[in-house]
Amino acid sequence: MASSRSPDINYNASGYLDLTARDAIIKADRMLSRKRKKQLEDKLHEIAHENGFFISGEFTLVEIEEGDE
Repeated sequence: MASSRSPDINYNASGYLDLTARDAIIKADRMLSRKRKKQLEDKLHEIAHENGFFISGEFTLVEIEEGDE
C-alpha cells in the first residue's frame, strides 16, 4: 500500500530528495492503517458477540481510498 499523502513525499520541505523520510512516512501510514483495521475487527467481533453471534470465518476489509465510493 502506498502512502495516501501527496505524491511529493519524496521531497522534504527544502525541496531535496529525502527517501529516508519518505520510507518513515509510508511505514507510519501502514502501521496506522493496520491499527485501524484491528480496532474495526475487534469491534465487529464485539458486536456479533453482544447479539448472540460469532464470526466463524475470514472476512476481508478493504480500505476505501480517497475519491473511491
